[in-house]
Amino acid sequence: MMLRFADALVWLLAGELAALLYFGSLLHDAHLNAYGNIYQTMAYVCPVMSWLASPVSGQYRSGWYDEGVFVIYSRILIGAIATAGCGIIFVYMIHQSHGLSRGWVGITLLLVFLMSSLLRVLILTVESRTGRWRHGVLRHNGKLRRIAILGCGRTASTLVQEVMRNPDTGYRIEAVLCGFADAHMHLMPGARMLQTLEQFEVFIYKHHVREVWLMPDAEQPYNWDEVITRLENTAAVLCWFPGMPKYVTQKFALRAGAVSFELNSAAMDSDGILHKAIFDYLFSMAVLLTLSPLLLVIALVVRFSSPGPVLFKQLRHGIGGKPFTCLKFRTMTLHKESGAVTQASRNDPRMTTVGRFLRNTSLDELPQFINVLMGDMSVVGPRPHAVEHNDYYSKEIMRYMSRHKVKPGITGWAQINGCRGRTETLDKMQRRVEFDIYYMRNWSFWRDMKIVFWTAFRGWTGKNVY
Repeated sequence: MMLRFADALVWLLAGELAALLYFGSLLHDAHLNAYGNIYQTMAYVCPVMSWLASPVSGQYRSGWYDEGVFVIYSRILIGAIATAGCGIIFVYMIHQSHGLSRGWVGITLLLVFLMSSLLRVLILTVESRTGRWRHGVLRHNGKLRRIAILGCGRTASTLVQEVMRNPDTGYRIEAVLCGFADAHMHLMPGARMLQTLEQFEVFIYKHHVREVWLMPDAEQPYNWDEVITRLENTAAVLCWFPGMPKYVTQKFALRAGAVSFELNSAAMDSDGILHKAIFDYLFSMAVLLTLSPLLLVIALVVRFSSPGPVLFKQLRHGIGGKPFTCLKFRTMTLHKESGAVTQASRNDPRMTTVGRFLRNTSLDELPQFINVLMGDMSVVGPRPHAVEHNDYYSKEIMRYMSRHKVKPGITGWAQINGCRGRTETLDKMQRRVEFDIYYMRNWSFWRDMKIVFWTAFRGWTGKNVY
C-alpha cells in the first residue's frame, strides 16, 4: 500500500522534473498551458493510472522483494509504460492529445523508471539493515508466523537452516515431523522434533500453527494422499515444496528463498485482505452508528424483559483456530448446559418472547459488528460455531477446520444459499462446509458485496431462522 502511494508521488515529481529539463519551466507556468493544461492533466492523471494499472505489471505482488533484480526492474518498466499509455489514452479521449510533447513523455518515463528503481533499492537496503530488529519486535509481539515442517530430507534441512540464518523471514519453526526415529536436525530453541503424524496433527491444533510446509523425500515412508487429506482438517495452510508434480498448483509463493505451492489456502492475496479489512471497519462503523438508537432499545428491552445480562457471550473459534468471545443479544432465559452445548430449535422453551423475535429477524447478531471492529470477525465469512461443536464436527467431517483459514463472518455464502438453522444431521453441516470452502477458494471483493446485498433480502429471515 505504501509502495503504491510512493510510486504515485514519483509520477508527480517526475512530471515536474521532466518539464524543468525539457521546457525549462515547471508545469504550472503560463506558456505550457496554451493547450488547455494538458501537461498538468497528464501529471495528475498518471499517478491515479499507476494505481489502477498495477495488476498489469505485478510489481506490488506479495513477496516482490524475493524476486530477481531483472524481474523487479522489468515489472517497474512494464508498469511505467502501462501507466503512460493509460494517461495518453485519457487525454486523447478528452481531445487534448494534439499538444502533448513526446519528448516530455519520454523523459518522464525515464525518470519514473530511475526513481522507482532507486526507491526499491532503498527499501531493500533498509529492510536488510532492520531485519533483525523487526524480527525481535515481531517475536516480542507474538506476530511471527508459526510453521511446522513435515520432512527431514535435504530440502527440509536447507530451509530450516535458512530460516534460522535469516531472522527477517518472519517465520518461527514450531515443530518438525520426521519419519525416522534416529533423525537429527539442528532446530531453533523451543522447536520440537515429532515422530508420528498423530502427534503432528495434535501439535498443529493446540499451538495454532498457521502453515505446514510439506517436503517430500524419496526415503520418507509417507502416503502423501493420506497426509494431505488428514492435514486439510486443520486450520493451517498446507504449502507443498516441489518434488511431486501431482500437487503442483497455480498458487505459489517464495518462502525462505524456495518455491512452495499452496494446496488449500484461501483465494485472498495481500491486496484482497487489505480491501476486505477496510470494508469491514467502515461498514461496521456505519452500521453501529446508524443503528445505535435501535441497539439501545433492544438492549433495554432484553435487560428488563427477563433476568440476566444484555449480551450473550460464547467462546468460538476464529482465524487460525484461535478462540475468541462472540457477542450476541441474549435470547434465552438463564440456564446451565448439561456438559454439551445444545443448538437452538424451533419453539425452543428456553427462548424468551423478545428473544424469539430477535432470532426470527436476526437482530440478535448485531453486536457481532463489535467483534468485527475488534478484529475477531469479518462482515462476510464462514459462520463461527461453538468450540464444543467444532471439536465434534472436526472429527466427523473432513476439512471442517479448514474453514478457519479466514476470519469468521456475520453472514456468508452458505447462509444466502439456505444453510441456516439447526444442523441436526451431519449432511446439513457437510453442506455448509462445502459452501464455506467454495467461498474461500473463489473469494473476490465483489462476491462479498453480492453476499451483503443478498443478505439484506433473504439472509436475515426465513423458515430456517429461529
